[in-house]
Amino acid sequence: MARLPYVEPNQAPPDVKATYDKVQAATGRVPNFLKILAHFPKGMQAAMGLTGVAREGKLDPKLRELAYLKVSKINGCHY
Repeated sequence: MARLPYVEPNQAPPDVKATYDKVQAATGRVPNFLKILAHFPKGMQAAMGLTGVAREGKLDPKLRELAYLKVSKINGCHY
């Protein structure tokens, strides 16, 4: 459970809603990670930029996902 409430799409300010719409169109959902970052829109935009850069590389998507999972495991993430 998040310590802050999620900023749901129907509660989001216009700039955040625009980002939500792009993510929803691309992935079919808005991750809770973004719903928390929406409390700090500049941080949310920075995270979106980092995600975009990570996906631009030549690495095979399956291998990229494996790298994400391995880093999460190394860092003790429980998701």
